[in-house]
Amino acid sequence: MRASTSAALTICALAAGVAVLGARQTPQQTPPVFRSGIEVVQLDVSVIDKRRAPVRGLTADNFTVLENGKPQRIVAVSEVTMDDSVKTRPVWARAAPPDVASNDVGDKRIFAIVIEGGGSVAPDVIRGVLDRLVPGDVVAVIGAGCYVPFTEDLEKLHTCLDAMRRGGPRPRAVVPPPSTRAAQEVPHHILRDVAEYLAAAPQRRKAILYIGSGFFMPMGGRASAAQERQRRDYQETLWFAHLANVNIYTFRPGFNIRMTSRGGTSTSYGGILESLAEETGGIMIDYSKLDAGLDQVFLENGSYYLVGYQTSNPQLDGKFRRLSVKVNRPDMTIRTRQGWYRTKPERTDGTAAAAVPSQTLTGRLRDWMPSLDVAFSAAVMPFAQPGSAAAAVAIVTGLAEPVTFGVTRVVQRMDVRVLTYNDTGALVLDTTRRVNLDVAASAESKVRYDVLQQVALPPGRYSFRIVAHNADTDKVGSIEFEVPVPDFARQAISLSGVAIASASAEPMASVGSLADVVPIVPTSIRKFLNSDRVTAFARVYQGGDDLPSEARIDVKILDAEGNEVHSTTETFAPERFNGLQGVDYRVELPLQKLTAGAYLLSLQATRGTRRTPPRDVRFIVR
Repeated sequence: MRASTSAALTICALAAGVAVLGARQTPQQTPPVFRSGIEVVQLDVSVIDKRRAPVRGLTADNFTVLENGKPQRIVAVSEVTMDDSVKTRPVWARAAPPDVASNDVGDKRIFAIVIEGGGSVAPDVIRGVLDRLVPGDVVAVIGAGCYVPFTEDLEKLHTCLDAMRRGGPRPRAVVPPPSTRAAQEVPHHILRDVAEYLAAAPQRRKAILYIGSGFFMPMGGRASAAQERQRRDYQETLWFAHLANVNIYTFRPGFNIRMTSRGGTSTSYGGILESLAEETGGIMIDYSKLDAGLDQVFLENGSYYLVGYQTSNPQLDGKFRRLSVKVNRPDMTIRTRQGWYRTKPERTDGTAAAAVPSQTLTGRLRDWMPSLDVAFSAAVMPFAQPGSAAAAVAIVTGLAEPVTFGVTRVVQRMDVRVLTYNDTGALVLDTTRRVNLDVAASAESKVRYDVLQQVALPPGRYSFRIVAHNADTDKVGSIEFEVPVPDFARQAISLSGVAIASASAEPMASVGSLADVVPIVPTSIRKFLNSDRVTAFARVYQGGDDLPSEARIDVKILDAEGNEVHSTTETFAPERFNGLQGVDYRVELPLQKLTAGAYLLSLQATRGTRRTPPRDVRFIVR
């Protein structure tokens, strides 16, 4: 399958003309934009028949949206489907992980695999999920010793899978400094925590695949404090799942046990797992029919509708609005979120802080999963630093936050904290940059900007945890990733990180400077239009004890099928190399010649028989 490139419904607060679309979207189609002088609330709605097959071809006339029991005016309906014509991700997906880390799940399908016991079947479930992913899907693994935050990086997921299969050491994860809240919290069931976590994610397709025994709850008699906590966690799991439109899919364990206690009989394994699935719109899958069950999971999450409606209550009151959606066809099951909170302005002086959903991570998830409150991305690029054994590591943090409808300018303070860990897990650097922002909102009601900073690090492999904290709203976002820093002085031939600069119709604001490291203004954006002017920059170095010799750099661009669509080579004479100054190299990407789709830019430097590892950059042409 291949995900439709129009999985995003962009709703803009611009002048005039409300469009109502009911057509199915096709691959490579530009995402629909519904332009309006009013605010449009967006819902993703799945509709399945009594055989659990997605219902397709519905239009705005088929839907009714109720907000607090009152019918609302539907202004936009668009169907999003998966295309079965292409069943593979880019051929280079595993070999070339993204050079940009992000916690922005955006318009992607989200799958969380939660493992609590029953780990012997977990590898089969993970393998089945990986085999069914399409470009743009993101997956997290939580439990059985593996904690992989939401990622499109297949290599990370396969590393987790391989560790489970061989029973070896689990992949190491960065553990942030301990929280002062941790000791004061009551531990929750892991499934409840994950459901709450997903409530903070954007309103897109979200599913939990749960491998475990569920909850033990008393059927009668007096319950212990632990049993009452289980009951409460179960109820909160359902509440968060309903609120965030999360389907929970469970797995039949192959046995059915009832626990008998002094106060009564507890619910069986199978019964509670079946209830979890039924109550949240999922299904319970029999292990003996795993392939068929996973096929159904991806079928149900592969077709849905984006519905936009004009709220009849535009007051910015900060209150919860109950939602329900109906379809005028019999025997249909409709799944969508159960409500939304109306943002309340936090300022009265004509400006507003960026508004994003706020959820506080609880329990075990805080140490392992990045916060989604502030969505951002980061690119990290090492460069040699003449006169120093340490490299200059350039960091570009790109933030894109939604703002309250009608706000034209945003004034806020953002702290960008960079925690750096060495290969033993020890914290070696902890720096924070305060950003005082005063910028106009974009046409799509967002504030976008890049924060540029650098740190000095000796050669080695490092794990980074970047935390973005909005000092005005107290909301937090975080991401984790690993970056190797080469030994530029000792390696005969080496290549810096690749910086990407873009000149587009709507330029990105930048805070800070990397002018002493790289001669362009880099960005973390990797999605471009054909009309954008995009430049890649890298530096080639020669080290070691030998005199400089001729070297070259080879550049190629591959499409998703691995076909070479562009290539170029440049040779550098020995006299161009002067210690660790290196030789600058720039190339403009031929975007105007590329069709819409995913591409890989790959750079590799050669000196005699020695070659550097490739420096890869994934990018998308829209």
